[in-house]
Amino acid sequence: MSLQGNGLLINLPTGWSGRVFVPDAGDPEGDNRPTIHMASFALPADDASFGSGVISAMTSSSTFMALVEYSPDIYTPDDIATPDELLADPSNLLDPSLSGFDNGLPTLSSASFDREYVHGDSDLVNPTAYEVPFSLAGRPFQLYVVVGDQATLPAAVGTANQILQTLVVTPVVFVELQLTVAIDTFANCTGSGSGICILARADGGTSERVPATYSFTGQVTYRGICIDTYQVQGVLATTLADGRAIQVPLKIVLPGTVSNLTKALLFVEDDPVPLPAVAQLTYYGNCSEVKSIALLGTVVATLNSFSSVVGIAATAVTATSAGQVAVPLSWGGTGPGSGTLSLFQIGGAPRGPLREQSLRERSSQPRLVGRRRFNVHSAHTTVRVQLSRVARRRLRRKRRLNVEADVEVKNANGQVARSRSLLVIRPARSHSRHHS
Repeated sequence: MSLQGNGLLINLPTGWSGRVFVPDAGDPEGDNRPTIHMASFALPADDASFGSGVISAMTSSSTFMALVEYSPDIYTPDDIATPDELLADPSNLLDPSLSGFDNGLPTLSSASFDREYVHGDSDLVNPTAYEVPFSLAGRPFQLYVVVGDQATLPAAVGTANQILQTLVVTPVVFVELQLTVAIDTFANCTGSGSGICILARADGGTSERVPATYSFTGQVTYRGICIDTYQVQGVLATTLADGRAIQVPLKIVLPGTVSNLTKALLFVEDDPVPLPAVAQLTYYGNCSEVKSIALLGTVVATLNSFSSVVGIAATAVTATSAGQVAVPLSWGGTGPGSGTLSLFQIGGAPRGPLREQSLRERSSQPRLVGRRRFNVHSAHTTVRVQLSRVARRRLRRKRRLNVEADVEVKNANGQVARSRSLLVIRPARSHSRHHS
């Protein structure tokens, strides 16, 4: 069983059940932490992040795991709760870090478990639990594991570690930008700028720090009068040196247009990790009409969480014995188009400290393992990609290959649609014949 959502993918063994959700979704005062619940039994509905209701339903043979993402508050000062408070003090400008928690996937040990970690009420006689924070792909998590009885702990820990090794986390990009946006009389916005993209590695390796140029297109969606809110929504786009494209749906909020305003809020739209950021602001115009704005700030976004008219219509595919994979695509664009599908190996999480990884694992460049050009004429098409020799060897050895599938399609009018998804490649099953 595979669970996918909010830029996370994990596989569960037979007999396990799971759920991906965001507690209090849509409630600005709620918890709003992307969460995965996993259990060795039929999982009861429970919106508590760490599953107090699930624990109360456990038996002595049960195991429960909760994976809770700790963005966005891990990146902001402890006493800052709202965007207004971020604006109130210049020292509260967002300064995100890739090392909020220790980097790398943890390996659980029976010796770390203790009954004191068990939360909530239950009828269990001898339960035990453990919780540990970690960061992966630039995203901080808290892992919580509960085992119904000490007697089953070694086997339960072994299963939990096997599950963790299947975890794939969509990396985040930290966009440091200096951007100038012009606003015309029809409220259309265009802009350009430069800065740095810091791309976290899905396998926990050294992050990429790539100089970038940006373009911005959008519209004014709300005009206030003097001290009222002023909003601009659009898309921040950049193309990296290796051809990968990043598009961030960005909302810029000016909380008033008074003369001494020096800060604006930046929001990434429809991101599973909503993180309000503050940018230093210079704007030109008057109380009722803003002609241009200049921003200097940072935003954080997951790399493949944005909707697009083109997408990967699968979470897992099977390679043929010759190393070819058939990737289904969905297309909602206007008319036919032509495009390119690229597969980048993102590897597994490191099993130890970064200093113990090989130089190849610590390379900052993701490895291209397959690429294919194609034409699309209908809502559904399949692209067949030949895996590289190195990728085929790894697939035979590891029986699994985690890749980032990047697809770009251009229609007859020159409009470009892009999408990026996590994809698991598995080898074809071998069939042996027995003769009597």
